[in-house]
Amino acid sequence: MELNGTRVYVENLGCAKNQVDAEVMLHALVQAGCVAVETADGADVVLVNTCGFIEPARKESIDTFFALREQYPAAKVVLTGCLSQRYGKELDQELVEADGIFGNRDLRRIVPFVRRLLQSARPVEFPT
Repeated sequence: MELNGTRVYVENLGCAKNQVDAEVMLHALVQAGCVAVETADGADVVLVNTCGFIEPARKESIDTFFALREQYPAAKVVLTGCLSQRYGKELDQELVEADGIFGNRDLRRIVPFVRRLLQSARPVEFPT
């Protein structure tokens, strides 16, 4: 599946490492033909780059996901980041509203992950 013109927005939560991870993922997606957008308005894919370090950060991540899911029902809204990596199995079972779950262990996998996502799959990837 071609990604040319697919609009991607990243909502980044958490630490400086998350910011770097977000930039790495976005760069890879842009190299594959996606277009980075500054807001979720009109985005085809919304990556919620989560933090799972402390309970308030986990809550903020989930709350942000639900807010974006509700506000942008036409977009594919995906949980990424350390919350997804650490609690991927639980999120997969309990957060069926997510269009996909992508951990942060192997960021190079984001391009094939988004390709699967756009083929109407519900990809879940949190490598150990």
